[in-house]
Amino acid sequence: MNCKNTGNITGKRAVGGIIGSVGYFGDNYDDNDSTMYLFAKISHCENSGNITGRSAVGGITGEHTYNNLEMSYCINIGTVKADSISGGITGGYNKFKEKNGTIENCINSGLVIGKDIVGGIIGRNKGALKNCINTGTVKGDTKTGCIVGDNENGTVINCHYDKQTCNGEK
Repeated sequence: MNCKNTGNITGKRAVGGIIGSVGYFGDNYDDNDSTMYLFAKISHCENSGNITGRSAVGGITGEHTYNNLEMSYCINIGTVKADSISGGITGGYNKFKEKNGTIENCINSGLVIGKDIVGGIIGRNKGALKNCINTGTVKGDTKTGCIVGDNENGTVINCHYDKQTCNGEK
């Protein structure tokens, strides 16, 4: 809670302005093991640094992997750049779970650039987005959106973007 980053960050995978990966990451994940579940809350964090990576890159988090993860009142104003799965708030890559939690009341005003799966708030959404705003430009080749790049059974409720600055598809 109440975290702030002003520096530029560069990495390969799961690169974020505040957190790289939230949740479990590894090859031995057992979907039936209830001890693997955790509750995480990210709130009132902001990033103004430029965040660059290859995959799963976001202004606040690179990966957003648990369905009981809550992110709220976070702001990104830095540039986010990745080859795939990039978002102004989170890349949203989700290898193991069916959903990736809730993101609400977050704002992105930074430039988001990628080749595939690029979103103003989240690159790949499998969870719930509520009351989020994107005023930044989104540039991508495929699966590009002003709020969500690739929405895989996720929900988007009351989210808005600036039509003059965002040239994404959604």
